Amino acid sequence: MDAWVSPPFFKEVLGVIHSLTECLGRNLDANPVNPVILSQVLVPHQRPSHFLRYPRSIFDRIPVLCTMSSSPKKILLVCLGNICRSPMAEGLLREMAKQRGLDIRTDSAGTGNSHLGQAPDPRAQAEMRKHGIDISDLRARLFTRADFERFDLLLAMDRNNLKDMQRLSPSDSHAAKAHLMLDWSPDRTGADVPDPWYGGSEGFGPVHDMLKAAISTLLDEIEHEG
Repeated sequence: MDAWVSPPFFKEVLGVIHSLTECLGRNLDANPVNPVILSQVLVPHQRPSHFLRYPRSIFDRIPVLCTMSSSPKKILLVCLGNICRSPMAEGLLREMAKQRGLDIRTDSAGTGNSHLGQAPDPRAQAEMRKHGIDISDLRARLFTRADFERFDLLLAMDRNNLKDMQRLSPSDSHAAKAHLMLDWSPDRTGADVPDPWYGGSEGFGPVHDMLKAAISTLLDEIEHEG
């Protein structure tokens, strides 16, 4: 049977609809929020842990309502140690949002506790300085359950980070806020951002480039749905 019409496909869609309906109902009763259309529905692909957006050419930007605060939007970037990928992503997001005049509050965190309180890796800082971005003010902190309440969108650098985050989610509707960073990549959708910590400084340039491309697409969607 075609993967797009299989029973697991419909089961997943129904689950997403149920979670979002629950989320919308609770939040619209409690808070005056503006639902923002996000052009994505999570669906299972070949691997159980691998989620992709619907192809827009087939589904023509099927909208999913997600309750994001009207302004400023709050976005959290998450990796393992919070000293390489996520601070690079935060630095890019806050700089690119500023350039576009978008009111977005950013933060980053790690699912592990090995580097708490540390500044970003010197190699990450050096790579960002090449592009005119200073991330020396950032400090590593631990991702917590409360982050699901504090942020509108939580972006994991890889699938292990995403699983660790979702284990702490207080509800399905909160878990629906968490996605892979590269879900917004124009050419690497659903992939992991490789961790450059384990190699040399040459690994940080490609990470910067893939983060910048994904963040650009994300900001395009935020502007479009604004």
